[in-house]
Amino acid sequence: MKPYKAKDRHYAFGSRFRPIRNTLVSWFLCLSLIPLIVVAIVNTTFSSETMKREAIAALDKSAQLHSTYIKSWFDYRVMDLDSQAESTRHAEFLQRLGERWRASGLSLEQYVENYDWVALVHDFQSDLLTHLRRYDYIYDLFLIDQQGNVLFSAIREPDLGTNLLTGPYRDTEFAKALQITLNTGERQFSNLERYRPSAHSLASFLIAPVLDAKGSRLGAFAIQLQLERLYHALDHTSTQQDGKQTHYLISSKGLLISPLDDSREQILERIIPPHAHALTSGTDRLSYTGALGAPVFGVAYPIEVLNQEWYLVSEADEADILDASLRGTRISLLLMLITALVVMVCAMWIARRLTSPLSSLVRVTEQVAAGQTQVEAEVHENNEIGLLAKAFNHMLHSRQKYEKKLQRAQQDAEQASRAKGEFLASMSHEIRTPMNGVLGMLSLLATTPLSSDQKRRLAVADRSARSLLTLINDILDFSKVDSGKLELEYLDFDLRALLDDVAEAMALQAHQKSLELILDTKGVTTSHVRGDPGRLRQILTNIINNAIKFTEHGEIVIRAALHKIDAQHWQLHCEVKDTGIGISPAVLKNLFQAFTQADSSTTRRFGGTGLGLAIVKRLCQLMQGDVSAQSEVGKGSTFSIQVKLATSAMARHVMPSVNISAQRFLVVDDNQTNRQVLCEQLALWGAQADQAENAQQALTLCRTQHYDIALLDQQMPEMDGATLGAALQRDPLTRSIKLVMMTSIARAGDASHFADLGFSAYFPKPATTSDIFDALQVLTAEGPVLQDAKPLLTSHYLRALDRVKSGEEDNASDAAVTASQLDSMVRLLVVEDNQVNQLVARELLQMQGYSLVDTAEHGLEALAMLRSAPDDAPYGLILMDCQMPELDGYETTQKIREGAAGERYCKIPIIALTANAMKGDEQKCLDAGMNDYLSKPLDAPALAAALCRWLEN
Repeated sequence: MKPYKAKDRHYAFGSRFRPIRNTLVSWFLCLSLIPLIVVAIVNTTFSSETMKREAIAALDKSAQLHSTYIKSWFDYRVMDLDSQAESTRHAEFLQRLGERWRASGLSLEQYVENYDWVALVHDFQSDLLTHLRRYDYIYDLFLIDQQGNVLFSAIREPDLGTNLLTGPYRDTEFAKALQITLNTGERQFSNLERYRPSAHSLASFLIAPVLDAKGSRLGAFAIQLQLERLYHALDHTSTQQDGKQTHYLISSKGLLISPLDDSREQILERIIPPHAHALTSGTDRLSYTGALGAPVFGVAYPIEVLNQEWYLVSEADEADILDASLRGTRISLLLMLITALVVMVCAMWIARRLTSPLSSLVRVTEQVAAGQTQVEAEVHENNEIGLLAKAFNHMLHSRQKYEKKLQRAQQDAEQASRAKGEFLASMSHEIRTPMNGVLGMLSLLATTPLSSDQKRRLAVADRSARSLLTLINDILDFSKVDSGKLELEYLDFDLRALLDDVAEAMALQAHQKSLELILDTKGVTTSHVRGDPGRLRQILTNIINNAIKFTEHGEIVIRAALHKIDAQHWQLHCEVKDTGIGISPAVLKNLFQAFTQADSSTTRRFGGTGLGLAIVKRLCQLMQGDVSAQSEVGKGSTFSIQVKLATSAMARHVMPSVNISAQRFLVVDDNQTNRQVLCEQLALWGAQADQAENAQQALTLCRTQHYDIALLDQQMPEMDGATLGAALQRDPLTRSIKLVMMTSIARAGDASHFADLGFSAYFPKPATTSDIFDALQVLTAEGPVLQDAKPLLTSHYLRALDRVKSGEEDNASDAAVTASQLDSMVRLLVVEDNQVNQLVARELLQMQGYSLVDTAEHGLEALAMLRSAPDDAPYGLILMDCQMPELDGYETTQKIREGAAGERYCKIPIIALTANAMKGDEQKCLDAGMNDYLSKPLDAPALAAALCRWLEN
């Protein structure tokens, strides 16, 4: 349990500690500031709206004044136009110019350069020049005949002497307006343009018809306007008392026709967005992004000049309008801040008065939580806080009483736990010690000549003893898992090889009950993974053993697949499906609890502790996975296992060493699942595989299709695999097919029998990956390899063949000779207090070729024997029991390492030989100075491997 820390101030509900003082201050601030905030918001809103209304009214007034001025300015210009166009002298001047030009016979361009034109202009132009000089809004004056010929220009630019309707300037706005005046006799005001004859300067023209005394149109009089005075009068960007204002003119299509921000380059180039020029009257106001890019309030007034309709747009900067309101807002915020500071000081003073007694009580509770129970709360208040302090003190006294009881209970529980562990270790040792004698003697007895009845009785005794050992191991494993003392190993191992080994180990048990055991590993596409292979084997063995135990007929299918979790991890999904008795839903939900089986009848019929699945569940959870089961009574069960494994640097893709993509296979088996698994596996490796469910169907396929290799099941109804193979060998059409026998029951002499029938290989079911790989390697080879397999290719021959190819067989033979010579010379010492175990160890060692074996009953005797051993025949290895009288194995080992038996034995190999199989026992032996660890009952292969490891060193 994590100790309480006062500074953390975390409680059961998981939130941070919040002092009442802070809460009170917060509430005081809220209650005082909320009304002030409401008043400030209302005041700011009202002020903003008032400022807006006043600024927009000022903007509207300014826009009206500018609009009135512009209209008046243009009205006077139209009056000037009319007075000049109606002048009889100008009419006579225009008429005389036309007559003299036509009479000259010259082109108009030549005529305006002629002396006659100059003399005539000199006589008539005085009034026009006076008018030009008097009014600064006039840039030029024109007299144009009815055909559009410019007969007179006051400043004589390139348009003089041209025809505006057909000449080079016919596309100008001036020419377009002139055309209308000449055709209709109406006054016209041309669109603003950059007039080419005037060096592309901004120009607009007022045009009126010129009539003779009879009222006939002689042509037109035109004034080229200068708009600078108008632009100056607009005062396009002005700063008023109510804020920054901008005034500009746009056409009815939104084209800018007056300067913006002192720039004339945008005139006639920039289109003003519709939100501005779409306003049609002075009462329409809009808030938008203005022409200068800032938020504005705008108003627009239409201005009509003859045929043109312009708009005066007036805009006021929204930021300037709201600036006064913002100043009021800042003042309100300052008042709020001052108020908040005053309220905070007052609130803190009040809160301190209220919370000081509570703080004293909290300090006492923190001391109690930290383990200082001999304290009391001292709060002298005649209110609820005082009552709380008294109640706390009463609770504290009660807690002290309960803590004393709890300490006594804890001591009792710890003592019981130690007694339980000691009892479990003692029982493990005491039971394994006689079991070592029983199993050892039975294995030794099996090597002697016995009658058939004696062998049968010996086998029954051996099975019973091993069942008892399994029961002991289950109880110990469950105890280890239940107490959290089980640890996992992390090793690189071949997953397919492990699955193959488990299936082969369980195959005999399945075949004895005439069950079909099928292994499907096509989902395992990589060889090596990293994890605990021993515990994974234990999980699979337990599940498969249960499936065989509770299945009377049918099949058991083992399917395995690896799924990628991330770059470093796999998830192994393994499924064991049987056709057994099934499990009822009521029992299924408690299936993985300890000491649980389907019902009492199955317990009596099938035996077992009911711990196997509970151990499987705990092991799967330790491997970051789980196990689940689905079942239906009478139809079988499916157990699904998921465990997490790590990736391995030794991993490689699982594929045959030979290319079988060109081979065509036929799988003949009456079991549909086995056929499907084999065909899918061969297809995954690139081969083409067909299947037949009986011999007759296989014969038909072989006579109509070409097959290179046929895999035949021996046990099939009507015609078995041997008979089918003989039939295929007799037929010339199918004689070339290489035959492989798959049999569930292997007997002595099978190799010769199947070889005589023409089979090239056979292996027992289930067909493992290694068996199939080895067979494919030889069956698809050419040359004498296949001929050397006499009488038949078997899995043993194939593995021996691999060793011969790699040069291992000769090396193994030489090593065997060396070991044999070494065994006869090595002197071993067995330190064991149990005489039966002494006898078992001696016999097992002698069976493995170690003839010089001495025994000692305890450590003191062992030290004496080591010291008295002659120099020419020293001991080479010690097998040391751990629990012995006089001097146990741990102390004896330490004394040997310290030189108590002589300097020559300080580094002698010592192998622990003990019945202690609890967690930590192996490490305890290694810490004591032993080199290796073997648990009882002794396993002959494990003993041989340990001796080989240390004697070869």
